[in-house]
Amino acid sequence: MLTTRATCDWTTSAADAWVTVQPASGAGSSTITYVVASNESSATRVGHFKVQDITVTVAQAGRAQCTYDVSPRAATFSGEGGNGTLHVLTAAGCPWKAESNVDWIGIVLAGPGQGQGDVGYAVSRNGGATMRTGVVSIAGVQVLLTQIPVETQPSPADCDYQVSPTEFVLHWHQTVGEVNLATRGGCPWTVTSGAGWLGLGTPGQGTGSAGITFTSTVYKEEGSRRAPLQVRWPFPTAGQNVWVTQEGCLFALSRTSQAVSASGASDRIDVFGDPVSASCPISCSFTAVSNASWVRITSQGTGTGMRDTGWVFYTIDANTTGVQRTATITVETKTLTITQAGS
Repeated sequence: MLTTRATCDWTTSAADAWVTVQPASGAGSSTITYVVASNESSATRVGHFKVQDITVTVAQAGRAQCTYDVSPRAATFSGEGGNGTLHVLTAAGCPWKAESNVDWIGIVLAGPGQGQGDVGYAVSRNGGATMRTGVVSIAGVQVLLTQIPVETQPSPADCDYQVSPTEFVLHWHQTVGEVNLATRGGCPWTVTSGAGWLGLGTPGQGTGSAGITFTSTVYKEEGSRRAPLQVRWPFPTAGQNVWVTQEGCLFALSRTSQAVSASGASDRIDVFGDPVSASCPISCSFTAVSNASWVRITSQGTGTGMRDTGWVFYTIDANTTGVQRTATITVETKTLTITQAGS
């Protein structure tokens, strides 16, 4: 809505082709309509249009892209081979295709080819003298299949597997952990991560005893998240899941709203970033982000220990537009809303 005197003429113009403004001109108070075209990119874009000498900023989110997950991510077969099933998880309408990179893995069921579905595959007998590996690819996600040869295949009685520990509880910051896998030499195994935030620091397959290392990414959400490391072998017990729980952070601000005069101001807010777990000695780091050019972050700092207070200093420019405006400062999971009066 444009508010001005009845005798005041005005024009509109858009600085970006994907923003259309109507009407092109007029006089007095009027409703200004703008249309934003579809954003075919996955990136957020920012555009502008003008009503006389007033610039209006328009932010548009990018189009959500199709993401895919396949489980399990790995499997180990005996020398005699066998059948397996992979579950594809994605949004409805997202296309996919299953392909094998070796002739001894055949795709026997490829599901609907879009959205959620299953892929069946068959592994033929390995009559060779060495272990072999192949990959089934589904929408860029690779599933590693390992098969030992019939001639050197240990018996189930020879390959007793023990995995420890089977539970980990991690703090919010990046962590390295290790799983101990004990078995006889020559006994095969594979390991895959059940989530993108769990990374493997060691190869995803091997034989005999091993130390399997993994890493976690930083997690600053409230609450916790949980995912498995999937350790597998080709004998009757099939494998063992190692469950990893990562606890996040609890953030709070000294205030969540602020009213400012048109002349602007310089101010600060205090930030409290505590780990969910009281046993974590490291305070949660944070980053403050303003969504408007007229609210500028001038400095920010995080406390050095648990329950230390951090801070964010910021400056609010004078408002010469003549109308009230609103902006936000986002600090991880919390938001300060700033309302500034017109001149």
